Amino acid sequence: MSSQSEQVKSAIIEQIRSGIIGPGDSIDSAGLMKSFGISSTPVRDAINQLEALGIVERTPRAGVRVFQPDTSRLLGLIEIYAELEGMCARFAAKRITAEQAERLTAAVQACEDKVAEPNFASLDYYSLNMTFHLAILDAANNPDLFELMYISATRLISFFRARHQLVGEPERSAVEHRQITNEILAGNPDAARDLTIKHVQVDGSTIFDTVQLMKHAKKGSAAGNIHAGL
Repeated sequence: MSSQSEQVKSAIIEQIRSGIIGPGDSIDSAGLMKSFGISSTPVRDAINQLEALGIVERTPRAGVRVFQPDTSRLLGLIEIYAELEGMCARFAAKRITAEQAERLTAAVQACEDKVAEPNFASLDYYSLNMTFHLAILDAANNPDLFELMYISATRLISFFRARHQLVGEPERSAVEHRQITNEILAGNPDAARDLTIKHVQVDGSTIFDTVQLMKHAKKGSAAGNIHAGL
């Protein structure tokens, strides 16, 4: 992939991960060409790469859009992702270094401190939640797993961000983060794995509530064409 197409690919991923665009939002190829001052070829190459990764999808008469799974597929993807997260925690319990342990401890403490604040913002908590999970992924010390998790998380990040806006979710999350951290630092790989899978998994009612929240947020947001401000 050329450096230009790599820049476009990275910019689209960053916009998805930061919540600027979300599931079902369209990718404006012409706008990308104008923003980057490039031809159609690197933009097309970037989109083809993202489509191969499952991050964007082509839909009849609607062009290229950010991946938007239906509820049943979303449940299946979360099941897979939970297993991957569990694998990360298991490896982390075996391989974590002293420096990584300090970062993980600081991350879980930051989550606990945030939910202890009165009237904290759920999105502020979610950024700390991401730092916590990245600390575990880093402690797994497996670059290939890191890449696989990064792509999988990008496909699901809009769901997880919305999930943490549900009442009580940040508090639940922070408590479980501490439990997972304790098992990782104690060198208990199986317990760390099992707790992490349980932490990521969701039941049907949580899926429904989160999807409804995502739909409500989408209706209240501006049009989601990606091209400006890249």
